[in-house]
Amino acid sequence: MATFISPHSVTCEIKIDGSNEGIMSPASLPYEVLKEINRQKHKYQINYQRLKAMSSFERNWNGEGALPFSKKTIANVRKLLKSLKFRQPTVVPTTYGSIQIEFEEESGDYFQINVQGDDYLMFYFYSSKEAEEKRGTIKDAYEGINSFLNRKAIKELS
Repeated sequence: MATFISPHSVTCEIKIDGSNEGIMSPASLPYEVLKEINRQKHKYQINYQRLKAMSSFERNWNGEGALPFSKKTIANVRKLLKSLKFRQPTVVPTTYGSIQIEFEEESGDYFQINVQGDDYLMFYFYSSKEAEEKRGTIKDAYEGINSFLNRKAIKELS
């Protein structure tokens, strides 16, 4: 069983049993879905170029004492971005050596992850009703992203 998160944040379960049944080809996808997939691929390329540029930043890259980014930080952000096939976040550098990954919905719901090093990730979740802060591992980041993206799908289906 594989989980497919569509560009519209609707989660679909696809049973993989060796047959071609349940496997969607690009030709069978609606035009708007294909358009969104291409938009997200383009956003991934932009994020990848940003990360590449950030990897060369040296100490004081902003003229105000900002720290450079470790190879581990760059690698962990790259892993997260590669895993997000249907929804790319905004990626921005911070002055203290972490890289911030942001998801924002039209509703004002907001999810942010600050990645710094190997196992030090900070999570911030904001919505109109609640705010939460967590620390965890890269596995927790995957779970946080899926939880945030699936909240929208659940709201839409309610």
